[in-house]
Amino acid sequence: MTEENIADISVKTKKEEKRETDRAKAQRRMLRQAILWGITVLIIIGAAAGVVWAVKNGGTPSVTLGSIPEVTASDWVRGSESGVVTIVEYSDFQCPACAAYYEVVKKIMDEELGDKVQFVYPHFPLIETHLQASLAVSASEAAGSQGKFWEMHDKLFENQNAWANNKNAREMFIGYAKEIGLNVEEFTKSLDSKEGKEKAVNAYKASVKMGLNSTPSFFINGKKIQNPQSYEDFRNIINQSISNNP
Repeated sequence: MTEENIADISVKTKKEEKRETDRAKAQRRMLRQAILWGITVLIIIGAAAGVVWAVKNGGTPSVTLGSIPEVTASDWVRGSESGVVTIVEYSDFQCPACAAYYEVVKKIMDEELGDKVQFVYPHFPLIETHLQASLAVSASEAAGSQGKFWEMHDKLFENQNAWANNKNAREMFIGYAKEIGLNVEEFTKSLDSKEGKEKAVNAYKASVKMGLNSTPSFFINGKKIQNPQSYEDFRNIINQSISNNP
């Protein structure tokens, strides 16, 4: 065997060794990925099982409340002042679940239950995760200073998908102010004020201090309820409260 043949064999051997090394590395990467995916799947399955358990056992976990909400002069209230049932909803304008429950509550207040129900809306803006939540509070309060809180409240929820992740949310809110007939100059001044931002921060702190940790959080006649799974469930809870308070 010539030195040239030996050299060729040596080169081939090194190439084969490199291919084997590369295959081994690839297999180890695939094994690590498979393990990571397996762990991820187990976490997802566990989370799903937790949700199912929560629903079967009455919905979201209960919280220990530091105080029971009371309707005050500064709260935004709609419905019957003499209603036998008071619904209090701690809510965030940028929360998708709150937007879904907005439709449910609106239907309840628009039908015959409306004359027996008082609805109270305290702010609970999740300012740490919802970047526009604080500004939305300011917009609603600015509208409220001109007597149109509920008109802005409805606008914000009905158009949530448009402004929630939009960098031009401020301009959109000013547009809503025009649509509902506000003095735009006064609205804009209030929207940009320090007071509006402080209101959002203080509302967040007050809600957390109560022990609340999610939105929406509902109370009926001072008692926290598990979020109803449907309009019918919500209606049944209210009817039961009406029956208990003739």
